Amino acid sequence: MQKHSDYYLRRRMVLIRYDGGKICYQYSILMRQGDRQNNINQGSDAMSQDRIAVEKIIKDFLRAVNSHGIKVDRAFLYGAHARGEANETSDINLIVISSDFSKMPAWRRWEVLGKAVARITEPVEPLAYTPEEVEALMKQEGNFIRHILPQPETIEYQL
Repeated sequence: MQKHSDYYLRRRMVLIRYDGGKICYQYSILMRQGDRQNNINQGSDAMSQDRIAVEKIIKDFLRAVNSHGIKVDRAFLYGAHARGEANETSDINLIVISSDFSKMPAWRRWEVLGKAVARITEPVEPLAYTPEEVEALMKQEGNFIRHILPQPETIEYQL
């Protein structure tokens, strides 16, 4: 666990165990006892520390994607972390936009993003799009991208 000021950063780890011929996956949240109460008591100080920790995770993730030969044009944080409503079980939801994704099939995009997540071992849930796909989706009624990107709490990141 990393220590940031007086708080341990929360990490979700995937534990793999062998159980009677089956491989079982377990998710566990590691956090110091009392952190949740400390965060409640600290109010906005804890929120700003959490925001700094999330921003570091996002930048580490984008660098990990870049190390796989993908130049990230833009990335957007959405969901609980963007709204300031995250708790210890919240994932970091990202939309990753890159022209380099146009050269690869969908399965390869997921492979690259999955390797980047594995490299930083943080609970990042990325979605991959090309700029052209985003542009087309923004013109269509009732789709996820058109709903998420204009939200005021959606935060843009670039390397």
